[in-house]
Amino acid sequence: DEHRAGRYDRSGSWFAAARNLDEGWEVPRYNLACALARQGAAAVAVAELRAVPATAALRAKIDGDEDFDPIRSDEAFVAFLESLP
Repeated sequence: DEHRAGRYDRSGSWFAAARNLDEGWEVPRYNLACALARQGAAAVAVAELRAVPATAALRAKIDGDEDFDPIRSDEAFVAFLESLP
């Protein structure tokens, strides 16, 4: 798939299209945030994550997801993580 192949712009487009089909569907929002993080777009990634319910499970998932490594030191991303339970 595009994401695993490192084509994050293309995978992001697919995830955005899926999100647009159902704005309440959390999976494509999370995946879009992953693709955006891989591209270094921390602010937009955080905006997508803010639309996902803030839970301890979300925090654990993000903590273990290497897709977010490029933005882990970003101020907005750090603040978002600190806001999670």
